[in-house]
Amino acid sequence: MHIKDFFSNKFRWLKIIIIAIGILAMCLYSYVFGPGHQITLYQCLDNPENCENVSLSISYCKVGEINKNYFELLNDQQKILVKGSPRQMDNLAPRATVSLRAILKLAKNKNSGLKKELNETSPSGYYLLLQEIHIHRLQNFKRLISGLTFFLVLFLFAVEYKFDLRDFVFKKRYA
Repeated sequence: MHIKDFFSNKFRWLKIIIIAIGILAMCLYSYVFGPGHQITLYQCLDNPENCENVSLSISYCKVGEINKNYFELLNDQQKILVKGSPRQMDNLAPRATVSLRAILKLAKNKNSGLKKELNETSPSGYYLLLQEIHIHRLQNFKRLISGLTFFLVLFLFAVEYKFDLRDFVFKKRYA
């Protein structure tokens, strides 16, 4: 059996079924043996005392008010203070979309190193200590370009090929 026989129409339904079973098996494997459970921000906010000094990954949140050493993270109408260095927050702008990795800290601890103003602005009693930040720029533009590219490729494919329901295969239009 040659490699070209694999791409022929011989045993087409069997090939489709085998590929579908393979995809289903990979999905089942990832569900059973996939990555372990990661603590989320919401779980930590429900009980911050048990999550102190835990590193969290937070994706696609909006930035609120920005001060010199900290900014507000708006996560589902909830404001969370994020403390970081001015160097980390160089290109940060209000309403920017960011993903970040931070450590949850309790603001009421003696060793928190926070100024009085930050303790007053964090009535919840906790804040996030910024480790890494990624600012998502031009997200809507990237989505638009990806969508236009997808429809262009789909259009070029539809111009070149047609689908024959009787044989269940794509055929060249002008062959």
